[in-house]
Amino acid sequence: MFEDELTKTLNAAAKCGPPEDLLAGIDALRRRRRRRRAGAALAACAVAVVVGVVTALVRPTWPVSLPATTPSTMATDLTDRVARATLRIPARSPEGHKYEGVEAIDTHRLLLLSERGFDLYDASTGRITPVVRLPGRADVRTVRANERHVVWAVNVKSSERKTQPSSSIDSAQDRASSSLRKLGTPEYWTVPLSGGTPRKLPPTLGGPFDLIGDDLITLDGSGARRTALSGGQPQPIPGADNALALDLPWVLLATEPAVLGQEPAESLNVLTGEKRRLTADLCASSACLHAPLHLCSSDWCIREDRAGKPFARRTDGSRTVPLPGASTEPPALNRFAVLDGGRRLFDLTTGASAVFDPPGSHEVPPSGTGTGGGRRLLARSAGDVIWVVNLKALS
Repeated sequence: MFEDELTKTLNAAAKCGPPEDLLAGIDALRRRRRRRRAGAALAACAVAVVVGVVTALVRPTWPVSLPATTPSTMATDLTDRVARATLRIPARSPEGHKYEGVEAIDTHRLLLLSERGFDLYDASTGRITPVVRLPGRADVRTVRANERHVVWAVNVKSSERKTQPSSSIDSAQDRASSSLRKLGTPEYWTVPLSGGTPRKLPPTLGGPFDLIGDDLITLDGSGARRTALSGGQPQPIPGADNALALDLPWVLLATEPAVLGQEPAESLNVLTGEKRRLTADLCASSACLHAPLHLCSSDWCIREDRAGKPFARRTDGSRTVPLPGASTEPPALNRFAVLDGGRRLFDLTTGASAVFDPPGSHEVPPSGTGTGGGRRLLARSAGDVIWVVNLKALS
């Protein structure tokens, strides 16, 4: 199969050839495959185990001792998975509009955004299908999509409102709400993935949001709300008052003792009502007050020890894993640490580390996602091509 040939080429190139030879080999494989049969083009990036530390933006620290041993690596397994999950898509639409990959729908479909609007790329056929045309693409701030719906937030300017916090938890929530107001109050819009007319959803103060089933889940600094895409007003979710973003549908129940690190915090699944006790030092030194778990997924948090060495720890404290580089974002899909500005993946389950850095490419930041947890794809641009790793295809 083509994927098997591709994997063999990747492994051989990683041992004896520079990255430029690697992509040349991929192109040769693709040309041979096209001569045999027409189909969608697959490509892959070089994969290697790497060790390095990059500068992160804001990283809370934990006073912990890391284990002396590092996780075993399974580069070959990750090489296979990354090779099969890597797509090569055009950098521009047929009309010449620049594409941005904003969401992985499933293991083979990607949602693309351009000045024209949303398009759907299907890797199984290589076809790009228009979803909806949008005026004012520059106003689109964040996007979520699933197999039935697309939801996006559009910036609307809002005046700043000052409040006087009455407690530490009020202060944390006030800072969150103030940041939201500075970004502007968003309008939420939706359209079926199959296409149709965009529809504006009822107003709600903007914040982290996610699309779960047929509902929009939002957090606004004072709690979580559910808005049915079929219609109706946003409804408060019982038990989620004062909730802070964690990894939707999981939220942090922000009681004052918890965010001050005086008692273990709890997380809540706003869909099922399930609660989990988090490790007591998760919010140590008021870490949750100053930077509310912005590097956490539902089960993992990325931190640094006092020596500046990055690591990941399960939110229940049951496991600590050293990382071969630093990260400035939460784990993707509650499994993959994205390191070195999107150039590296670290599988928190297997301990494998992989490089995604095609020659001559630069990162395409995940500006359209990342509001309800980690990203769903990695993207790097190189001329008229965008290389994309669909992270949903790795799990």
